[in-house]
Amino acid sequence: WGLVITRGPHKPRQNLGIYRQQLLGPNKLIMRWLAHRGGALDSRENGEKNPGQPFPVAVVIGADPATILGAVTPVPDTLSEYQFAGLLRGARVDLADCVSQPLKVPAEAEIVLEGEVSLTDYRAEGPYGDHTGYYNSVEQFPVFTVTAITHRKDPIFRHMQATWFTDHQPLITLPMEAAYYNRLKETHGNTKIIDVFVPPWASQFMMIVQVEARWDGQVGDMLMSALSGPNLHVKTVIAVDEDVDIYNAEDVLWAVSCRCNPATDVW
Repeated sequence: WGLVITRGPHKPRQNLGIYRQQLLGPNKLIMRWLAHRGGALDSRENGEKNPGQPFPVAVVIGADPATILGAVTPVPDTLSEYQFAGLLRGARVDLADCVSQPLKVPAEAEIVLEGEVSLTDYRAEGPYGDHTGYYNSVEQFPVFTVTAITHRKDPIFRHMQATWFTDHQPLITLPMEAAYYNRLKETHGNTKIIDVFVPPWASQFMMIVQVEARWDGQVGDMLMSALSGPNLHVKTVIAVDEDVDIYNAEDVLWAVSCRCNPATDVW
């Protein structure tokens, strides 16, 4: 359950994300960060500014709950997940310098892997079963070489078993709902956003929005906005009226069946 910490060459903030890592050897792993994730974006910007130079990375295994929630929340790219975690916990996250890389990690971390991600060495990763219940296809991702390992005395190795069951999904979807709600409120002030629900049973990929629309086309604009920007987990957005209980799947499906005209209401 490693929190991957990066910083792009043009950004003062540090980015946190959770990316799968496949062990290759004693000090080498594959860093599976998808192209649109913050770590991959930082690495790509570093490659453009410093061609051929490895990219500094730290991986934290075992952090406080607010920092873990921050790492999985789609906050704006200009905001550090450390800052978001501080807002969640009501106090700043105490940070410490890495011993071999120019990055900061939570001072109370259980285990820290420090190292560099290659900009040229890519290996085949997978296949692995994902939380969707399917196997990912084998793809090429960069190699992460560990340069130092630090840890607390008698560290706890924190782990999460991700499956398609909903046991762990609320941990991820709750902060997503807050982030999506605030973003839609900011970008669509003319549309009354009442509530947002990211169903755990949809593996983060669906958003149900309760709205009060004032004119035709207003909801369509909101739907397209909900599918763009930092909401890249979301594949399907359903907008319902204020009298529909978005936490009741039967209520939502009734509204889709009885109130939706696919010819005019699907974008």
